[in-house]
Amino acid sequence: MISSTGLPPFLRSQGTGVLLSVKVQPRAARTQFAGILGSELKIKVAAPPVDGAANEALVEFLAEVLGCPRRAVTLVRGQGSSHKVFEIAGITPAKVVIRIAHADGTSGTFGQCAVGTDENVGKKRKMPGKTRR
Repeated sequence: MISSTGLPPFLRSQGTGVLLSVKVQPRAARTQFAGILGSELKIKVAAPPVDGAANEALVEFLAEVLGCPRRAVTLVRGQGSSHKVFEIAGITPAKVVIRIAHADGTSGTFGQCAVGTDENVGKKRKMPGKTRR
């Protein structure tokens, strides 16, 4: 779903940068994008939510994916919450969408917000090779 501004719901233009709304899932197997959840971009982070480790890992991940210095990525809101807002300075909303799509391995269709959606949120999955007794 795209907002009336033409941007994905998790992204807002602000001054010379953007605001990025994130739902973070700490202690994941690896750090990666996990789709769009409501009006937030869901990101799984391998680091635990202890002493700011998950926040720091998230800043590093976003800076790497967006191709900007770490100092350009600032946690604005949600220090101790799983719902966070980051300000990313010196980048356009279009570049954010393109770089997230490229990192997600989906390139062109991410801007339509159909790519990376997690339709299996809340559903139980069977693990391959495991049987219940």
